[in-house]
Amino acid sequence: MYGGLKGEDSNAEIFTFNPTTNAWLCMTFSNSSQQVLPRDDHVMSDTDENSFLVFGGFVNGSRVNELCKFGVSSSQTLEASVCEMTQTSDQCPLPRASSSSAFHNGKLYVFGG
Repeated sequence: MYGGLKGEDSNAEIFTFNPTTNAWLCMTFSNSSQQVLPRDDHVMSDTDENSFLVFGGFVNGSRVNELCKFGVSSSQTLEASVCEMTQTSDQCPLPRASSSSAFHNGKLYVFGG
């Protein structure tokens, strides 16, 4: 679980839930200069056991089209970075919030928003 609203502000907390123990764990970031800003109304998709992608949402009250990658290290800490796009901005999705996404066969699909 990542982000969302905490009062009036976006939230940067990431929690994992262990259904075996019914316990939540608040994750910590291993990179001290976290590039990924807190956000809400974004979408999140698992890519594998150790990483997930976050797209769009609201950052500081404005819609964004950032794609962020999160990776879980062996010490249960997170690395987070904003993905650098190789295309021009007119070839990328427009900024959006409240969309849905799925990761399938190595590709991220984003719907609506």
